[in-house]
Amino acid sequence: MLSDSVVGAMVPVSRAPAELVSGGTDAGSGDGAAGMAFQRAVTVARGQTALRLGRSRLAARHFDRFTDSLSAVGAVPSPQTAVWLLDVVEARLALGEIDGAVRAVRRAVDILGTVPPGLTAKFRQRMAGYGSEPAVRQAVELLRDSVS
Repeated sequence: MLSDSVVGAMVPVSRAPAELVSGGTDAGSGDGAAGMAFQRAVTVARGQTALRLGRSRLAARHFDRFTDSLSAVGAVPSPQTAVWLLDVVEARLALGEIDGAVRAVRRAVDILGTVPPGLTAKFRQRMAGYGSEPAVRQAVELLRDSVS
């Protein structure tokens, strides 16, 4: 467990503007695909940090911004997006939001079409404790049907 002083020191970093995170370059600026991809990566990193610190609700807020960005006009998700959705599943399950976790699984399948067996196993592993839920069973079946 991290001490309060360590957690407190990390919080301002998670709130740093993208310009500071990018080291002053224009990697995160602009409206193009590169800027959008950079912003997604920063948002996911913030969500992952919050998740690892046990702050599931904060993680979910970051992941909501990430998943909302996938619906943006001109948004082209990469295969990495499906991997990032693993953390969305974990955050949603930590909050008891099974439907949100299932939506993330469906989104990963939509993005990839066919899901590599290793990634399928990771999604199934994250949802293993919820196998009695009908929506989770359907998501696992969807993953099984989409294995490449």
